[in-house]
Amino acid sequence: LMQKIWGISSVSIAAQIGTFPLALYYFHQFPVYFILSNLIVIPAAFIILLLSILLLLSPIKLMINLFSMLLNAIINLLNSSILLIGKIPFSAIKEVYISEITLFLILFILLSFSIYLQMKKRIFIHYTLFLACILFSIQLYEKINYKNDNRLIIYSIPNQNAIDLIQGNQHIIFIDSSLYENPKKLLYAGSAFWKQQGLNSFEKSSKVVFGINEELSAPSYLLGKSHLILKNSVICFNHSSHEDRLINVFRNKIALINKAGLIDQDQIFNYDKIVLNTQMNNAFITFLKRNYPRSIRPKIHHLGIDNYFEIAF
Repeated sequence: LMQKIWGISSVSIAAQIGTFPLALYYFHQFPVYFILSNLIVIPAAFIILLLSILLLLSPIKLMINLFSMLLNAIINLLNSSILLIGKIPFSAIKEVYISEITLFLILFILLSFSIYLQMKKRIFIHYTLFLACILFSIQLYEKINYKNDNRLIIYSIPNQNAIDLIQGNQHIIFIDSSLYENPKKLLYAGSAFWKQQGLNSFEKSSKVVFGINEELSAPSYLLGKSHLILKNSVICFNHSSHEDRLINVFRNKIALINKAGLIDQDQIFNYDKIVLNTQMNNAFITFLKRNYPRSIRPKIHHLGIDNYFEIAF
């Protein structure tokens, strides 16, 4: 019995070592109790395969019904067992992101070390250690880069505000109350980006809802009814009117437009970036491009083209 258990466990470990880089890359999680689950899955899979073949080859209806009942019972038992293991605390390490370079480095490290185990040639240990050093260097660079990273992301959700303030590996999401109560549109627009950047999920991130507080001040931002002020940037929602001298002190002056209607042409040149998050304003964009050269008109970004708009601050 112990030999059978060890045989299944060794197959599980070997399969997990070979596939975990792909699982991290595509599914962003690692199963902690894979040996326990495979002790159930591997024997059950063999029995399911055997019963399926017998079911297909059975010439008698009574045998077909018998094999069908057994097959159904085993599949239900297998599913219930896996769900039960999934409910054990810390059953999976989730929200893990690795880049394509990291994926291939891990695969080459595993391949190089496997060749060493088979051929016992020291050169492959050197290759393994060299690739591991490159991998750790990339991870260190990404961590340093994330730590010093300060960005602002405006997500493409038509006619609604969804702004992400990213500082290092932390982020604060500024959203409308409708998105807070029903975040499906935000998750569709941002979840892939958060995983790619190694950021917290919507549930674990800090959230600020527009409209709850007229003014909200924090060390990294100042939120007003019609604007969001950062260290050297200001975002004005739906082109709120401001005096030139109040706007010009900021390096990034952005107008976020997410309501229908033409933009005020007299005030629009106070900004150096216009982000359109609505289906209208095509006529106004055409007017700007025809009448004003690129050097003096504000840069226009339409969120209908991309999933998000990003600036560094």
